[in-house]
Amino acid sequence: MIRFIYRWDLLHKLSTERKPPIGYLPLARLCLKHKQTNEAIVYIDKISSLEDKFDVLLEAASYKKAADVAYKLKDEQRLEAVGRVCQSDTQLFGTIQEMLSKL
Repeated sequence: MIRFIYRWDLLHKLSTERKPPIGYLPLARLCLKHKQTNEAIVYIDKISSLEDKFDVLLEAASYKKAADVAYKLKDEQRLEAVGRVCQSDTQLFGTIQEMLSKL
C-alpha cells in the first residue's frame, strides 16, 4: 500500500505566498478529508463565499462559527441546521435560539 505524506506546513506556506488559483475551498476540504481540522480552519477563514464557508464549517464541526455565518446570511434554515447538530451544547443552542429570534 502506498502511503502519502502530506506536507501541511508546505501547503500553508504556498497558500500564504499568494492566493491559490483553485481558491481556498478545495484546500479546506483536503484538510478535512485527512482529519486536519485545525489546518482546515485556516483556509476556511479565507473563503469569501459565505455559503461555501458555512458548508465547510459545518463539516468541520465548527458550530459556533457556522452559526455566526448563518446569522450573517440571515438564513433561518442554516441556523436551524446548526441547532439540530449541537443540541447537547446548551450554551451554543441558546445562542442560536437568540440569533433566530433576532432575524
